[in-house]
Amino acid sequence: MPIVPIHQEFHLAPGAPPLAWAARAPKAGAHINLWWLYLAMCRANQLGLTLGDAGLATVAATAAAALSVCEADADGFRVTHDYGRLKDFVKPFLSGSLGAGLTLLQTMQAGYPWMAHWEDCGGPTADAHPDFVFFRDGTATAPSAVCLVESKGSRGPTSGPEAQADWERQIWPHRQQRLPLPDGSHLVPTEGRLVANELPGPSGRKRFRSTVVQGQFPRGLGFHAATFSRATLGTMGWTLTPSAGTRNRVVQTPPADAVGIQRACLRHVCRLLDLPATEASFAAPLSGEVDRDNPNRADLFFRALHELSRRRTPLDWGPDSRPDDVVVGLPQRIVMTNGTEWEVKLYCQYMVLWSILRDTPAQADHGAAPRQAEWADRGGVRIRLQGGDGVGLLARQSSGGTRD
Repeated sequence: MPIVPIHQEFHLAPGAPPLAWAARAPKAGAHINLWWLYLAMCRANQLGLTLGDAGLATVAATAAAALSVCEADADGFRVTHDYGRLKDFVKPFLSGSLGAGLTLLQTMQAGYPWMAHWEDCGGPTADAHPDFVFFRDGTATAPSAVCLVESKGSRGPTSGPEAQADWERQIWPHRQQRLPLPDGSHLVPTEGRLVANELPGPSGRKRFRSTVVQGQFPRGLGFHAATFSRATLGTMGWTLTPSAGTRNRVVQTPPADAVGIQRACLRHVCRLLDLPATEASFAAPLSGEVDRDNPNRADLFFRALHELSRRRTPLDWGPDSRPDDVVVGLPQRIVMTNGTEWEVKLYCQYMVLWSILRDTPAQADHGAAPRQAEWADRGGVRIRLQGGDGVGLLARQSSGGTRD
């Protein structure tokens, strides 16, 4: 697959304001194809807290419109000649959609598998703010991370000072923003990341590329733990290590917070798949086991359980593969720039949704690594791909190309 390289990378220098930046050797960019980009754009296009049929159609049409002016070759991605013929007020709309999709893919490539919209984490929207919140589980070598992410997409080149100024304007003011979770706790961001994407046209050899600006926040507290003793936190599954100048630094996400994070991350997926009962359950406060003492929560739980059971369907990875159960959204029709027509369905693994519904941290069936398969089917082609959070896409070619 073509790669979208990271052209420039800047990291915030340690110390108090005024902020200073240091250039770093860019990390490898994301290897993607047009279907990964389409899935990412659909996920990025949040249009309100509740989506009916019209809203779902708008999300699909927005991603399809951006995909229609994007093409790939051996050197990477670029916009097509048709982009230059569009009205001026249309171009920024498509550039923003492409930039948001690339930002999601670059950030997931960097090791942040769970993504939520800023609005779904209770972030204020009155002033300039980031687009997304990404999460990374703690490991033996890296702490848990709550990363505020801002996306940019434009036809022209991106300078380092411009990207840094955007980071300071849209991310830095929210470094102490408390982001509530359904279990009653809250997150405190540990870092911020801006991905500015250049989207050159068909003339010349330039292709899509990204500039990354990233900074750690002072204190670096990922989760609020002040109300619990060290002994209590140990029984909850927290792992704490001393951090200079702070009380403690959380290295591993506790189970309760992991569920709250995943609930926030999959609310927009429930909208894309038209699962209103499941989203309502994910948005409700956690209160332990469902029982007769929690009638409202019990009602939400059983409505969501019925919804997921009714929509559950097996999906395979090609001939002779073992199918897994997924919950599939409505079919969408996509026409590629070469004239091929495709039927596309977004989905989420059933066990991911079911685990979170039961207040249990979820893990995708095939692990956190992205997966992709392609195979021939009835004279056409099928492509299935899936991210580390269990959200994926199935594309089936319905007609051959007719354009040069």
